[in-house]
Amino acid sequence: MIVDADAENATKVDVPNNIIPVPGTTGYGAVVRSRRSPFIDELVDRRQRARDESALLEGRLRNASESERLQELLPVAGQSSGTISEILPAAQIVHQIS
Repeated sequence: MIVDADAENATKVDVPNNIIPVPGTTGYGAVVRSRRSPFIDELVDRRQRARDESALLEGRLRNASESERLQELLPVAGQSSGTISEILPAAQIVHQIS
């Protein structure tokens, strides 16, 4: 997914703060960038819905995380993912930059 991305594929996603508002009532306040997914498409610009259905949506995220499918719902990847053209072993990357 990251290799196929370009910078325009990343969208700002602020609803996680409404689904899991910890600490306090406003969440962390961070706005992540993510690739689009059906989960994100159904919630983008619908922060009140995320607040109203937070328990249900948190359960969906938790279940996806526990079954190692979180990236299907919330594929976090910023604009810099557009610069990645291949996946390499960490040792090879370190060797190339040193």
